[in-house]
Amino acid sequence: MAQVVVPRNFRLLEEFENSIKGVGDGTVSIGLEREDDKTLSDWNGTIIGPANTAFDGRIFMCAAAAPTHPPTATATAPRGAAR
Repeated sequence: MAQVVVPRNFRLLEEFENSIKGVGDGTVSIGLEREDDKTLSDWNGTIIGPANTAFDGRIFMCAAAAPTHPPTATATAPRGAAR
């Protein structure tokens, strides 16, 4: 018997709706790469480093092709900041 793969779209949709509503402290932002992506497959995200830590002021950009590929991330520092 063939195994059925159930997409994670329900969970992703809930997380996306929470992001749009502003749930959380504002340090994490997520969204779809394409507005017309009905399969909720391609995502972009931004994480702002917590204050008073080594990551303060750093911005982490993330991308994911959910749920088929793990996310990738890059980090940037504000202008003039030591890396």
